Amino acid sequence: MDSIEVVEMNSVKWLKERTTLNHDWLQNQFIIACYKMVNILNGKVGDEIFKKKFREAYLNECETNFPRIKILINTLVISMSPAQLFEEYPLKNMVIPEKNLLRELVV
Repeated sequence: MDSIEVVEMNSVKWLKERTTLNHDWLQNQFIIACYKMVNILNGKVGDEIFKKKFREAYLNECETNFPRIKILINTLVISMSPAQLFEEYPLKNMVIPEKNLLRELVV
């Protein structure tokens, strides 16, 4: 299994990356191509060129986007944790021991 570096993301960055991946690639490219391939395989559409290029054009994109998907999965809990609020005003001004203790409680 590939090791994927876990990048630090706050909830806004995480949601933006998820939205970009979901909208730009998954919904507008990959799912549409899969629907077309299903229709080709079911004999509803005839497009031999698309059928031959499907793996190269779309399945390879899965491999390309898989690291981004893994990063999103691996950073979900920390990125969406309310513990992030301790890095924002006014909680960021708390005394460090208390701030760290409370941060651990809300993770």
